[in-house]
Amino acid sequence: MHENFPFVTTYAGEPQELTGFDHCWNTNWVEKMLARLTDPTQTASIFSAAPRPSSSDVLPLSHDMVAAPRPSLAARMQGDDHTQFAEVRAFYLFFLTQPGSKLTMMGTEFGQRNSWNCLQSLDWHLLQYDTYQKQQRFFREANNFYLSTPALWERDADESFRVVKNGARDQLVVYVRQGHDGCDYFVAANFSATQEQARRRISIPCGGAYEVVFSTDDVAYGGQGQISSSQGMRSVQSCGPGGSGLLLSLPPMTAVVLRCVHRRPQRALPHFHHRPALM
Repeated sequence: MHENFPFVTTYAGEPQELTGFDHCWNTNWVEKMLARLTDPTQTASIFSAAPRPSSSDVLPLSHDMVAAPRPSLAARMQGDDHTQFAEVRAFYLFFLTQPGSKLTMMGTEFGQRNSWNCLQSLDWHLLQYDTYQKQQRFFREANNFYLSTPALWERDADESFRVVKNGARDQLVVYVRQGHDGCDYFVAANFSATQEQARRRISIPCGGAYEVVFSTDDVAYGGQGQISSSQGMRSVQSCGPGGSGLLLSLPPMTAVVLRCVHRRPQRALPHFHHRPALM
C-alpha cells in the first residue's frame, strides 16, 4: 500500500491488527477512561484504568461512542446541566493532552444531549442558548490551543509524558508534557464532584513562576472563573527532599494547563574545605 500510495495513512481497528498499519483505533482507552472518571466510587489510580496511549493510537470519541442506544458525551456525565458540562470540559482537556491522535464526533463540540442519529440532523437549535454557545467556544479554543502547543503532540513517541499525581483516592491527576524546546507544561485535573476545592502541594522538578495558559473553568466557557487563563502561580521552594512545589487549588470538575514562564536559578551548594581527620 505505502509503496504504491506513499501519502496514504492506514488505520487498524484493533491493537492486534496494527502490523502493517500506521495507526490503531484505541476505543478501549476512551471507554475505560470514561467509565473510570464518571464513577465517583472508584478510588484506584485513574491511569490504571487503561494502558497509556502510544503515538500510533487514535483516541476516538467516535459515532460508536455516542450513537443510540449509547448516550451522548454530555449525557454520560453526572449531576445537573452545569456539572455535566463542566465534567465534559475537564474530560476533553484531559483527553486532548494525552499521547496519540484525537477524533471527536460531530455534535459533541456544542454539548448535544441526544444520541447521534444518522437519520436526522444535529440539534443545532440548541445553539440559540448561551450555555451551548459557550460550550462550543470551549471546544473551538481547546482545539486551537492543542494545535498551537507542540509539546502536546510533537514527542508522543518518547518520554515526554510524566505522571506527577495519579488521582488515587482524591480524583486529582497531574502530569507533565514536554516539547523539543524543553518547556514543561503541567496538566492538572480535578474530577471530584464534591464542592470542596482540591488544594494540594504538587512536587515539580524546577522552581520558578508558572502561568495558567488554559483553564476549563473560564467564564467564557460557562465556568465559574475561580481559576482562569493568564493567572500566575509561583512555586514554593522547599529545603527538604521534596524540592520545589506548586500549591494548586482546583474547583470540582476543572482542568488546567500551566506553563513554566521563568525558571528559578538552582542554588549552588556550599563548598566546604575538608580538613584531614585527626588520628
